[in-house]
Amino acid sequence: MPYVDPADRDYKLPDPGYTAFSLADAINSWLRDTDHRLGARTIGVYVWGVCKLMNDYADRHPRCFDTWFDVMHALRIADLRIQHNPEQKAIVDCARLEFYRRVVAPYEDLKLAANGDVFSATLLVNQ
Repeated sequence: MPYVDPADRDYKLPDPGYTAFSLADAINSWLRDTDHRLGARTIGVYVWGVCKLMNDYADRHPRCFDTWFDVMHALRIADLRIQHNPEQKAIVDCARLEFYRRVVAPYEDLKLAANGDVFSATLLVNQ
């Protein structure tokens, strides 16, 4: 989870740029040399950094589905570039799940309430 004490947020993050590819580059730059820096940083700090990069990218664009798609696409690009490093993949996966949980899921809940559900009660566990 990307909840890091404010005192531990003094890292200089790369510029996320204006495209999904530049955001992926920034994520990969932030994760580069993870093995050498994990002594000073926890995995949570890395997840925080990736989430902060996604947020900084989204702040440059109007809030819309295209921005969300760009962020998810950038995470996929970053993930493909780090296939050989399980710690970095875990960091990207955590950031992806957090983005979905905090940004996309509330939007989907609003649309569900407005338009109705596609799944039947027999499929849903909470029904």
